[in-house]
This record gives sequence, structure tokens and C-alpha cells, in this order.
Amino acid sequence: MSQGTEPTAAPDKWPLDSCRAQRRSLLPQRDRDADAAAIAATAGALLDALSLAQERTGEHSPYDDQPCVAIYRSLPHEPPTQALAEMLNSRGVRVIVPETLPDLDLEWRELLADGSKGPGWVMRGSPQPRLILTPALSVDHTGTRLGQGGGCYDLNRTGFSGV
Repeated sequence: MSQGTEPTAAPDKWPLDSCRAQRRSLLPQRDRDADAAAIAATAGALLDALSLAQERTGEHSPYDDQPCVAIYRSLPHEPPTQALAEMLNSRGVRVIVPETLPDLDLEWRELLADGSKGPGWVMRGSPQPRLILTPALSVDHTGTRLGQGGGCYDLNRTGFSGV
């Protein structure tokens, strides 16, 4: 390579940089409310197909038969997940979300119906999520997820067993 044309990222990160730039460039054109509604509707249809949750009312005792779904809390430049969390809570689904630790491991917390974070989610002894909806920067033709590159959502790092 000639001087001045050095890449700013390692070669294995180039696709990530390109995907990030493309997603950010499209953001002003997106209707975020429509995107949020579409994500919630699609997830609702998936729950129906998997028979994971029915409409419920009332309080639940901790860790009863209430289904559990893991989602992520979206950043401003990511597909919005607030409506997804609201839909899951309205169906009586316990929602858990990750917090990325400095070592890129994930710590899980319950996401309460009011949008606040609840207690930490103990992986051993707590119901395992029946569905994990993870963020993806891109997906290839075989359905392989391309994330942000930290490996946080790799199965061996999520803390879930038997998922």
C-alpha cells in the first residue's frame, strides 16, 4: 500500500465499518415509529407461532410459569426495541436485557413494564429464556448473524445453558 492509503480498521473489520456507515446513512430516511411497530408485530407473530405467550393481566410471582424472552435495548442508530418490550410485557412475558461488561461478557437484568431495569437475572436457578432476540448489524444469505465484532452474543458468552 502506498503512504496515506492505510485502512483505518483491520481488514477483518472492513465489512463492519461498511455496514455501520450504510445503516447510519439510511437512518434519517427511516420512520422509527413504523420500524418499532413492525418489529413488535413480527415478534408477536413469532410468539404466536411458537405458542410462547398468551395475553395476561395481573401480577406474577417471581419465576412462575411466565415465559422469558431476552431482547436488547436499542441504541439510537439501531432498530428500535421499546415497542417490542412493551408488547412482550403486555403478553405477560418476562423480558430480560443484557448489559455489556468491560470484559465483553454479558450481565442480564429484567426489564420491567415501565422500562426501568429490574434485578439482575441469575442464570442458574432462573428460567432460561425461550427466545433470544439479538441485535445484528447484518445477516448473510445463510442467515448467519454479523454483530458488532465483540462476540458478546456468542452462545458460550451469553450465560444461558441449553438454549
